[in-house]
Amino acid sequence: MKLAALCIIIHPLLILGFTALALSIPEGINGITNPSFHGLSQVLYEFASSAANNGSGFEGLADNSLFWNMSCGIVMFLARYLPIIIQLGIAGSLMNKIDVNKSTGTLENKYYIICNYISGSCVYFLSTNILTCNCIRSNCRVVDIIGGIKMSENKKINS
Repeated sequence: MKLAALCIIIHPLLILGFTALALSIPEGINGITNPSFHGLSQVLYEFASSAANNGSGFEGLADNSLFWNMSCGIVMFLARYLPIIIQLGIAGSLMNKIDVNKSTGTLENKYYIICNYISGSCVYFLSTNILTCNCIRSNCRVVDIIGGIKMSENKKINS
């Protein structure tokens, strides 16, 4: 359970830790072109983007320096591989788990129950997507029809 919590909290720790580092040393502060709250959001977004392996940046941050390139690279590396290593640790601890006998408090996990849950959720999500797309498509047709009526009325008025 501790490993799962660590896996969840690793991204915020990396983002906030490196943001604090960038705001506490001169090399990080030199890259901030907007010295107000916008500068803080630029730094925070830079590291959030790096942690998500996105690579985008907030314009205005002068981040083409050795500090910014190295810190963003470290954040990108750690945010990608630390959760993988932690999840492998979780899998290893589950593999070493001791089996216990069935009792009255044991939750049965039969194959057909899991299969029904998975297929039911697939049917639900696919049907909601199809219905949403059909509703959007029909609304677009209504807008086209209304727009066509208005255009034809304008043509009659203009001619």
